[in-house]
Amino acid sequence: MTATSYSISTDLAALDGHLASLQEQADSLALAAVDGDQQAGGEIARLLAEIDRVKAERPILERAQAMALRREAHAGHEADAVARAGHMADASRNAARLLELARGIDAAQAAMLPMLSELAATERAIWTSLRMAGASPTGMIVGQRDLAGLAMQRLTLAAQGRTMFASDQRGVEEIAKVAWSDLIMENDND
Repeated sequence: MTATSYSISTDLAALDGHLASLQEQADSLALAAVDGDQQAGGEIARLLAEIDRVKAERPILERAQAMALRREAHAGHEADAVARAGHMADASRNAARLLELARGIDAAQAAMLPMLSELAATERAIWTSLRMAGASPTGMIVGQRDLAGLAMQRLTLAAQGRTMFASDQRGVEEIAKVAWSDLIMENDND
């Protein structure tokens, strides 16, 4: 198993605790060894050798911790680079899809513009015919003026994702049917 900076810092803390314990034991035996206690003298010599060995381990662990930190940072940078590359690939796919959609909108617009122009021209023709017949519409009803503009307004709301805010949720055809119902019924009766 590869050591991590965290596991090495845990080892360093344990080493420091062990060193403190050894030094405390050596301090407690120092006075007895000076007073001539042979056993205390031998034990303190062993403790001092162990203290030196433990102190020698600390720089090794510190170097290992520094290396582990660098390795972890490098791995983090590699993971970030992979994530950034994934996001760039997503952006590229989305840009290609955007172009497809724009192409479709251009085609729909090319088909729709003549219909909007014809819608406006037909509306003007209705008004002209009504004036010439001396029969003005029964009242100002939504859809009797600028139905093409209303259709464009609906498209704008849809493009902005705001269709739910339109006070009139009917489609353009339904609005036209209601606006010109008197004329449509006359035409049906003929």
